[in-house]
Amino acid sequence: TLCAIFEEKIVNILKMKNHNQELFETIKKFKKIFKREYKFLPVAKEEDVILFENKFKVKLPNDYRWFLINIANGIISKKDWNFNKLDKIDFKNYWHNEEYNPSVNFKLNKKVIFHNPKDFGNYPYETYVCDDTKSDEEFFYLNDGFKSGVIHLCGYGCGTCSMIVVNGEEYGNVWTEDIASNDEVYPEYEIENNKNRMNFNDWIIMRLNHEIKMHYLILESEKRERELKKELGEWNIFDEILYYLKNLWNKIIN
Repeated sequence: TLCAIFEEKIVNILKMKNHNQELFETIKKFKKIFKREYKFLPVAKEEDVILFENKFKVKLPNDYRWFLINIANGIISKKDWNFNKLDKIDFKNYWHNEEYNPSVNFKLNKKVIFHNPKDFGNYPYETYVCDDTKSDEEFFYLNDGFKSGVIHLCGYGCGTCSMIVVNGEEYGNVWTEDIASNDEVYPEYEIENNKNRMNFNDWIIMRLNHEIKMHYLILESEKRERELKKELGEWNIFDEILYYLKNLWNKIIN
């Protein structure tokens, strides 16, 4: 009924509002801690996004599109040795070859491992093994199946990267290609909340929160090391001066 449809729309709007609030709070905290390490690039121009969508006959997932147009088209590391949290995409002059085409369907619908593993680690969801017992046709179908219908999000080094599906059954979900290191491609997931899929909002919040948690773990580790050295009598006046200056500097820049 119309009433039920209206109620569903209201529920979805409220869910989006709550999710955006969590995103805003995460970004605020991340910017405060890492303003020297990362830069939020200017937003994407909506006309460039529309140009991309018309060219490839796709529609960007709503949460990803909203982030690009309202928050940033990239969260870039200021340090050469760090990886970007989100790479910039040139939607106006988007280049692709035949193999990486957003207008072609993404073909996977479960994690695929391209060898026969001894175990499946801690991944609790459905997995398909494509080892040397499978036909060449199946191997090439699956091996090519994750290269199209996606937009690159970021890289982690050693050929590993995350991407968002813009075409196909997995539309709106974030997947990670880890062929070079572990011969596998899988949808991003969160065991703690039993999520076997993650959309862009879920993924970017998780990604930024992970960096925030690591920051506080390092601070806690440094604090415990200081306390232990004091107990062992290995903490001297020069250590105390350096510790004081470091804290003072962090307060100044933050």
